[in-house]
Amino acid sequence: MADSDGPLETQAYICKSKGASLELGTVTLPALSATQVQIEMEACGLCHTDIHMIENDWGIADYPLVPGHEGYGTVVKTGSSVKGLKMGDKVGVGWIRDSCGACDNCGCGRENICEAGYQGTYLAGSAAGLWGKNPSNEFGCFSKVMRVEEKFAFKIPETISPLVACPLLCAGGTVFEPIEDYVKPVKPLSMLDIRICMMRPYAYVMRPCSTMHMLENMCI
Repeated sequence: MADSDGPLETQAYICKSKGASLELGTVTLPALSATQVQIEMEACGLCHTDIHMIENDWGIADYPLVPGHEGYGTVVKTGSSVKGLKMGDKVGVGWIRDSCGACDNCGCGRENICEAGYQGTYLAGSAAGLWGKNPSNEFGCFSKVMRVEEKFAFKIPETISPLVACPLLCAGGTVFEPIEDYVKPVKPLSMLDIRICMMRPYAYVMRPCSTMHMLENMCI
């Protein structure tokens, strides 16, 4: 791995075509921008969404595809404009890698419904439409190295292990957000209540501020 901010070759588990098995290979990441961090990945959960994407069940997959959106790793390099993260920080990467940052929804922590369309972590422009505006394929977390916007690399406390953190970056956050939004203090909560909450609008893709709030307030 070259010590450069330019395009970077790294190893990853790659799906080369619809429904194909993952193979260890090499991908090239775009140059590191001023607002991005470079992460050495250590662990990644497996979400059924990754299976849907490998199979192109939703018609939005671009190949070669590197799945994974419950990633955990260590920041090893920061862009010149990065302020909130530093080398050595443990971070997580979820389903979204970027959004416009300027619309009302982004301004109130609802990047998952960005008015311009968010950039999915491993969605590319040719198939994903509104959720893959970037024409380059920047790949997911089944990769040795990732480059992602600072605001979508969530700092993880040292007390949270990868085994705990990875599922929280998708499944945990998806449940946490509707509970946070719709469940009142001291209200008894059942599994049925959670399912009803998750049927509310916007619960299907967790918003980044929910991820941050959940991780910051965990006591393990």
